[in-house]
Amino acid sequence: MKADLLKVMILNIAFSCLLVHAKNPQEQKVGLNAHVHGSSELMIVMEGRVLEIQFISPAINLIGFEHQAMTKQDIAIVKNTASLLGEHDELFSFSGSRCSLINSVIDTSDLIKRDEHKEGHAIHDTHTQIVSKYNYDCEVMSKSLTITATLFDTFSNIQQVRVMWITDKKQGAVTLNAENKTINLW
Repeated sequence: MKADLLKVMILNIAFSCLLVHAKNPQEQKVGLNAHVHGSSELMIVMEGRVLEIQFISPAINLIGFEHQAMTKQDIAIVKNTASLLGEHDELFSFSGSRCSLINSVIDTSDLIKRDEHKEGHAIHDTHTQIVSKYNYDCEVMSKSLTITATLFDTFSNIQQVRVMWITDKKQGAVTLNAENKTINLW
């Protein structure tokens, strides 16, 4: 737990520095965890063989709405999306390493609240996010390590993914889109 907190703190500091030095003033305004429809974020940390990926997206990009799911139809959409996010090998592919999933956590808890409201009385003034975390054990096979994010193929409402990463060798940031899906970690 302390190691996870330390990694998050390091990422926040590192990426804050990157944002301060952004060339485009508009990029400086959109920081970590900014809620922008059509835009999602990936935060990647690799230490030794351990690779951690955190994907954060406004719910509207993934399920088409942001209110709490109260109807059976909305709840089914949220559960289906959580299942799609659980299919990590459909979202990320690796080159230069052999990565095995250790575990994953898909957090849709802000979208499904039990016993607080009756069906059909959803809250509409929210900006909810879906967060998924993936932990891998990676055997690096080459001098270059790349991750291809194929999220655009699964979730058509995602127009861009802002990626921030830190490894033992390098740190950086890049913005991906449907045509440019590759992250070169080193």
